[in-house]
Amino acid sequence: MPIRLCTKIYIIIALFLPLPAAAQEAAPLKFALVVGNADYTGVAALQNPLNDASDMEAILKGLGFQVEIVRNGTLEQMETAVINLKRRLIASRNSYGFFYYAGHAVESKGNNYLIPVDARIPGESMLRERAMAVQTLIFELEEAGNDLNVIVLDSCRNNPFGWSRSGSRGLAVVDHVPAGSVIVYATAAGQAALDGEGRNGLFTSQLLKNLKVPGLELQQVIRRTGADVMRESRNAQVPAVYYQYFGEAYLGSRPHADKPASQADPKAEALRYFTQSQEYANNENFPAAINAINEALRLAPADTAYYIARGTYNLMYNADPQEILADYSEAIRLSPKNAELYSLRGRLYFVVMHIPGKAIEDYTEAIRLDPSNPKWYSSRANVYSKSSNHNGRMINEAIADYNQAIHLSPDDAQLYYERGLAYELYGSSAYFSYALMDYTQAIVLSPENAQYYRTRGTLHFNRAAYAEAAADYAEAVRLQPENPETKDALRIAREKLSEQQNDE
Repeated sequence: MPIRLCTKIYIIIALFLPLPAAAQEAAPLKFALVVGNADYTGVAALQNPLNDASDMEAILKGLGFQVEIVRNGTLEQMETAVINLKRRLIASRNSYGFFYYAGHAVESKGNNYLIPVDARIPGESMLRERAMAVQTLIFELEEAGNDLNVIVLDSCRNNPFGWSRSGSRGLAVVDHVPAGSVIVYATAAGQAALDGEGRNGLFTSQLLKNLKVPGLELQQVIRRTGADVMRESRNAQVPAVYYQYFGEAYLGSRPHADKPASQADPKAEALRYFTQSQEYANNENFPAAINAINEALRLAPADTAYYIARGTYNLMYNADPQEILADYSEAIRLSPKNAELYSLRGRLYFVVMHIPGKAIEDYTEAIRLDPSNPKWYSSRANVYSKSSNHNGRMINEAIADYNQAIHLSPDDAQLYYERGLAYELYGSSAYFSYALMDYTQAIVLSPENAQYYRTRGTLHFNRAAYAEAAADYAEAVRLQPENPETKDALRIAREKLSEQQNDE
């Protein structure tokens, strides 16, 4: 599925959707790392962490997070995953990071360490080399410079190692909480957490429950979870929270307006679902995006943009092309005079469904509706030329369309380049000179495009004009030195030129 097609679709959606100012605020990107360590080899195995991690992964994905999960991680795997999370967060300040860990952890001299499943730690002094320091994790996420990072550690169990100090329990107080951070321990510093009797540990089971509640702000989620844990444990377990974040953050969607559901504006509700669908799609959670846009369409079944959006999400999710086609066709039914939509469906027919005849029909309709747009002519020409199989009539049609596109946009280098390719399809030396002139004009208009030099060089080479071919290949190599194929072409052209000169 071509990226250029999807980019174009997003632009078309924007054309159909005049968002109010509140909706135009970009939703944060959301990335999570979930680690569940249970099957330890050097210390006692744990019952719940793998379930905890799998259930947390599912919940976070449902909230729109892009999630990486590490099950039974080694130190290298855990460290690599943390660096990957940091890299994702660095890309945008407007992003949320979420780190969740379930497994063994210990405290040593005021520092906390997460224990990999294969760790061999015969003495306390080896923790720094063979376990992951929580403070290192905190520093790495701090360096990302994003808006919010949440770190959740369901790991405050008794020290499992034989060398542990008498009475050593739980983890230590966090001594450095960066701005923009919320750090949550399943239980207070120096105390041990309960594993729970069911599928999940006590703390995680309550956290999962509260993350499912729609419209809760982050601090509400944490407060409710803490109260639930204390109630269920009869105050034997009291979670600990370290805040350095004073904004308002929703890990899922924001709450509905205060109106009763019966009074809610369907269009406003549909827009909310549409915005949510974009958030999911930005994090490549396309099933969730499709579910959200389905809700938008349920509330606003005559909105062109929502059909385009659903078609887009299905396209990116590699769904049945017929489903995508149905949505684009419905968008055209609702907005039958919009040339962009016919062009969009035409590209679907050609690039995805490989039905050039239908694509040509749609581009022809786009031209009828908007005859002054060169894009429609060049798109139809592209279908003619790539479907021609050296059929002279179809090549003629392609050339005619390129002529019109160039007439409308005479400074577009790509149009000359593509017309040159079409001339070469004739397979006749009589047309090679036309192709050569078009490649030359493309270079005049865009002299930094290595592809244009490479293609003209190949035309020279095929006509045994090795000196001209070598010159074009040399310029292409200068502009794009990392391309090995062009370097090989240059070497061969020079060899052929040398042979040609020797023969003379």
